[in-house]
Amino acid sequence: MPWISFDAATCAAVPWRNGGGTTCELLALVASDATGAEANHAFDARVSLATIAQPGPFSAFPGIDRQITLLDGRGVRLAAQDGAVDHRLEQALVPFAFDGGIALDAAWADGGAGTVNGDGDAARVLNVMTRRGRCHATVEIMTTSATLGEASPSSNRKVTLHLVARGAWRVAGPGDAVATATLTAGQGAYSDSRLDALPDERSAHQEASHMDSRLQHSHERAASLHLAPLTPGAALIVVRITFLAAP
Repeated sequence: MPWISFDAATCAAVPWRNGGGTTCELLALVASDATGAEANHAFDARVSLATIAQPGPFSAFPGIDRQITLLDGRGVRLAAQDGAVDHRLEQALVPFAFDGGIALDAAWADGGAGTVNGDGDAARVLNVMTRRGRCHATVEIMTTSATLGEASPSSNRKVTLHLVARGAWRVAGPGDAVATATLTAGQGAYSDSRLDALPDERSAHQEASHMDSRLQHSHERAASLHLAPLTPGAALIVVRITFLAAP
């Protein structure tokens, strides 16, 4: 499978409608058959980086499962008015899963109020959203060497994304077939089993994922990737999305 690279540094940060933060989309898998209420959020899966700049409401996504992981910055308390969710997102790199259809309010976990003064006080998070009944995702934090892309054969579509959260990582293909690259925080890549069957869609995926051409050249021929930490405390997030039926 080809690997399509991205770099959050080249990703346009889109402001939230309520002014409470920004979102950088790393991956979006469009749903071709979304209907009704889901048509307003027509994706099967979406992975994005978000900066929470001030307290305020989170948008509700009916029919969507969400997982949110604090990367760095200020702790956030996520709470629903009816008490269905009350979670303190304070520990970095610990994924929290919840029903995306629940409207949540975000407040600073330390009790502070008002707009923060600069990105150093904001919270940066990774958001993973999947359409219930269509696909599901797992979010794993890795701190030791790993190999990605060697999933067991299946007719169901599979997408694997890795993102460097901390430090630097060495990435290489099997043997000497692919040049070695070094990735730092905010860089990563994803593979999509559908690209093997539909090569014409590759350009669309590349354009949408804000590719870094140097990294893409290193990854594009690799069926699997070997990743190893290069710095103390390095951490890598791996998101695996599995479709429940062939789309």
